[in-house]
Parts: sequence; structure tokens; C-alpha cells
Amino acid sequence: ASTGKAQNRPWIMMSYDLNSGKLKQLVSQSGGCCGDAAVSPSGRYLAYVMYNVCGVCCTTSRLFVLDLETNTSAEHAVPSTADERPLVKAIRWSGRSTVEYDVEVHLESECARGITTPDARGRSTLTPPEF
Repeated sequence: ASTGKAQNRPWIMMSYDLNSGKLKQLVSQSGGCCGDAAVSPSGRYLAYVMYNVCGVCCTTSRLFVLDLETNTSAEHAVPSTADERPLVKAIRWSGRSTVEYDVEVHLESECARGITTPDARGRSTLTPPEF
């Protein structure tokens, strides 16, 4: 559900059980919006992206993995320097316990000068320690 255009506000992620017709709240997090999500091959984990809006020319990504059995979520840092604003563009599971994601990197210093050309960093992998 949207709570405001280009603002960091609470977002609620829900699941829907087709058999019972019941909704269940999975997480409630602050951010500019929710992005891509992917369920692990086992069905136990959900990798998802939250975006933060930090200015006219600044949106950053935060990557999370949610354990659907325990309903606990852990954030996993997307590597970047102080000037870089990484945007996760796509996520997918590769095997049982590895999340792959594609990243576009925008430089805040270039944005201030009116340049918004992203640096496509390609594919990175994440193997969360809790698997």
C-alpha cells in the first residue's frame, strides 16, 4: 500500500492464504516504496527490496531476507562508497541459499551537477549467514 509519493513512510507487507482466505502481516518497514521480491526455492525465505528517498536525485536500496516461518527479517548491506547511491534493480534466488541481485549505482556528486547516468554494476551475490 502506498502511504505517500516519494516519502519515507511505513509500508506493510502482507501474505494471503488461498486456502483459508486470511491475510497475515509479514513486515512493516519505513521506506520510499517496496521493490522487487523473490521467494526462495524452499519457500521458506523471501528476499525483498525497500527503497529510501533522500532528496530530489537520491534514492537508495535496502535488501532484506525474511524467514517466513519465524517472521524475522534481516537487512543485508548493498556494498557502496559514501558517494554512491546503489539501486537494486532485480533480485532472484540462485540455488538454495544465494540471492543474486543487479545493481545500478548513481553518484551523489554527479547528481548535484545535474548528471544522472547510472553505472551498471552488474550482478552481485549474497549468501546470508543464517542459511
